[in-house]
Amino acid sequence: MVQMLDRNISANKIKSRLRSPVVIAIAASIFGAACALIYARTASPMAQNKSNVPIGEIIVPNDKGLLFKSEDGTPLLRVGKDGFGTHVRLLSSSGAPLVELNTVQGTGGISVGSKNGG
Repeated sequence: MVQMLDRNISANKIKSRLRSPVVIAIAASIFGAACALIYARTASPMAQNKSNVPIGEIIVPNDKGLLFKSEDGTPLLRVGKDGFGTHVRLLSSSGAPLVELNTVQGTGGISVGSKNGG
């Protein structure tokens, strides 16, 4: 910017304020990329399982099955296996089966319970 006052010419340089944030942004990007590279090389992947047991698998004993209860202890659902095959039973508050999904000889079946039977 050039100013002229009383026949004196003065020149003032206009300083850009953009340079400092750009340098900080570039430095932060380089630092972030370096940290990501270090993390990627040192962190073990979560999906890799070293014991060859699938993650999220629950092994249910054949004689007892698996019982789901609410916080107050009311039975909700039972998953199990008996002599006929596997079954999932939706239970009443007393523990009696209301709806049952089962397998018999490789086919599926649905039983809905009532006061008169299934």
